Amino acid sequence: MKIKDVDDHDFEKFVRNGNQIRAKFPKQKVKVEIMELYEALNKRVASRSFDPSKQIPEETVLKILSAGATAPSGENYQPWEFILIKDKNTMKTLAKIKLESRKRVLREWYPDLSDEEIWARVEPQDVAMKTASWFVAVCYKNLDTFAEIGNMRISLSLAYVYGCINYIWLAATAEGIGLSPTVYPYDIYDEAKEILRLPAGYELALILRIGYPVKKPKGRKRSLIDLNRKVHSEFFGNHREEASQLQNN
Repeated sequence: MKIKDVDDHDFEKFVRNGNQIRAKFPKQKVKVEIMELYEALNKRVASRSFDPSKQIPEETVLKILSAGATAPSGENYQPWEFILIKDKNTMKTLAKIKLESRKRVLREWYPDLSDEEIWARVEPQDVAMKTASWFVAVCYKNLDTFAEIGNMRISLSLAYVYGCINYIWLAATAEGIGLSPTVYPYDIYDEAKEILRLPAGYELALILRIGYPVKKPKGRKRSLIDLNRKVHSEFFGNHREEASQLQNN
């Protein structure tokens, strides 16, 4: 963390509620706690256990969504839409269909797993669904055109939306908020869209489960694959180490 002195007239550069702060601290310097970008990147984790006794105010949710809305998109289309879900019945319905779908997927992937082993893999999802303060359905208007996409198995609209989601995730981390995404696969996708009343032409990217984490995340637990195995020089398969050796020879 860095603590920075910020003059009153510059305060809006750091927080969106600058007017409220100025009203409380007129013509004074205020201390702004800033989490550096790389610190947020290293501390970002998927939280699957939230403190149900601590509810996140809607203004805070909107603040991190506003960070997502600054993400770049082709032609500045900004295709994303956000549905804030607080109603417990809606949350339970979305949780139920997701958990049943997850069990089915695991049974197909791992036919030898027992019911107990499957539940052990599903339980973190169950806890996240039950303890989150909010669900945020991240949707988007599909603006892909055949002239640009053709038969390629990609969606530029969805790519822009995932950039938006990553901005939201980083902003949540900087605010000390826990977040984890969950996708709704093909077998429950249309049902989820119906629950959310998505009109024609709009798609569901995923649902974010948001809340204050039970434990303060210390950072990523899983190790990262060596970057040299992921970076290629000039063409695919020509890894940087191999390219360097060839140049030296």
